[in-house]
Amino acid sequence: MQNTSLKRLFTSFILVSSVLALPYSNDLQKDDSEESEQYQSPEAEIDARCYKDYTLKDAGDLWAVADCATVGGSLFLKNYQDNFVDFGAIKAITGSIWVENSSQLMSIRGDNLANVDGSIYFSRLTSLKSISLPKLDSVDNIELKVLPLLSELNFPTKMKRLSSLVISDTSLVELTGFVIDKLRILNLNNNRFMEKITSPVKEITEQLLISANSKDTKVSLSSLAWANNVTMRDIGTIDLGNLQVVESSAEFIENTFTSLKLPKLKNTGGTLSIIENVNLKEVEFPSMTDVAGGLMIEDNPQITRLNFFPSLSSIGGAIKFSGNFVETNLDKLKVVKGSASLETASDFDCSQWISNGVGQVVRGGKIECSSGQGEAQTTLVSDKDGVLTRTNNSKSVRGREMNVASSSLSGLSLELVALAITACLLRNF
Repeated sequence: MQNTSLKRLFTSFILVSSVLALPYSNDLQKDDSEESEQYQSPEAEIDARCYKDYTLKDAGDLWAVADCATVGGSLFLKNYQDNFVDFGAIKAITGSIWVENSSQLMSIRGDNLANVDGSIYFSRLTSLKSISLPKLDSVDNIELKVLPLLSELNFPTKMKRLSSLVISDTSLVELTGFVIDKLRILNLNNNRFMEKITSPVKEITEQLLISANSKDTKVSLSSLAWANNVTMRDIGTIDLGNLQVVESSAEFIENTFTSLKLPKLKNTGGTLSIIENVNLKEVEFPSMTDVAGGLMIEDNPQITRLNFFPSLSSIGGAIKFSGNFVETNLDKLKVVKGSASLETASDFDCSQWISNGVGQVVRGGKIECSSGQGEAQTTLVSDKDGVLTRTNNSKSVRGREMNVASSSLSGLSLELVALAITACLLRNF
């Protein structure tokens, strides 16, 4: 009897424990399921067969991957043997896309492609005429190089992510869109038919280069406020009206524009060069106070008065002016830490420029001036304290002004002659 009671008690205990344990077990399973739903690793979203790099030789190879929503790697298309590339259902690529050295390829499209974590690099595709990636608004770098027949480019107007845009040697006639506030690189060169370039970019942190496109290219970067390095060549018209700081150098060389106005530019961290702009007549830098490198204004035949730096006070390198200058006006200039050179075809007064102009502010370099007056080139050397040494005519005389040194020499010579005559007269007497 006692054994039977103990057996029943034990059985009841087991049943109660089982019932009590059931809700607890279900809760654990529910929590685990919820946690699994909340966290999905990137790898879990990629089909296992799509998780690798692909080297694709033709449309058949591409077809095998074109139904992947996400490619977990890069796509390499080199020496591609078909006329068309279609990325099909692909929406995202965790690596990059490389398409190069494929002379038969005429068209690249990806109607669903929206994100490339790495770069798009299309190069040496000599038959390529069109690129259509209408949803691709997130990519690190875009490089389009040596695509001589490319005339159609279809990207979203506004980009969520873009670091670098390089377009070289294409047949594109304009570049608009690619709306983004900040770029690392904007490099547009050797696009011989490109007549219009417009971008609302506000900051370019490494390189801005526009060169060797159409001779009359119209460039509008009206929102750009800060740039690291600026190179402009072969430009027809230019708008940099909001540019305030150039961290490194700025070059405006061999352009056809008639006007160069940067009303807000305050300083450059390197050299400012305005060279061989044959039609340039109007130049305005009203806010420029400091050029940390050199200042080069050379061979701009329409510029005769160098009076467009009314606020410039400091030049950290050399100055070199050459052209048809009849006047220079740098009244606010306090110091030039390098050499100074002026060469002009006009009847310019070099002695005045040296004694009352640049000669007063050069610290540690040569001062050279030659003009169309036919006078010999005047060369002086200034030390860090502004003391000048005249070196032309094989003479070296120290002084603070050239004319003072010259007059002292003349006076000394006359005194010696007078003394010699007096000595002869006394001897005869």
